[in-house]
Amino acid sequence: MLIPSIGVEEEYQLVDAETGILRPDCKRVMSNLRREPDADIQHELYLNQIEMASSICTTLQEVRDAVAEVRMLLIESAAKTGTALIAAGMNPMPIPEELVVTPNERYEAMSEKYQQIARELLIFGCHIHISIESRELGAQIMKHTQRWLPLLQALTANSPYWDGEDTG
Repeated sequence: MLIPSIGVEEEYQLVDAETGILRPDCKRVMSNLRREPDADIQHELYLNQIEMASSICTTLQEVRDAVAEVRMLLIESAAKTGTALIAAGMNPMPIPEELVVTPNERYEAMSEKYQQIARELLIFGCHIHISIESRELGAQIMKHTQRWLPLLQALTANSPYWDGEDTG
């Protein structure tokens, strides 16, 4: 039997430590890391976001240790710039007047092509990847999770706030 592997990706908000407003400090936070973590740290569409992808793990304890290690390194690095690292799906504060697109051909093309959709892409996700031995096992697992889908959907609903305003 194949031992499942697990990988986690988390997208964090970089915010002003005093106001909670998004700050484009990704490059500074990455340059302040005191050591290289056992994970991939990278930019996202905007410089107010930083993403980590854990190493491949085979136990839940390995996952916990990997995520905790990277979070601590990023928190320490962000604090040096007056920035806080936040793990939440959306930021309820007003959107900064100028969102700084990561200087990368892919992100610049995405911003140009999608315009307003890209400007409103201020979401921060968590992705968990689990290897599954076979398609049949994957189908069985999905069948058993069906009853939880309404709850999972409710948990992933967007914030009732957008750009600092109550959306009703």
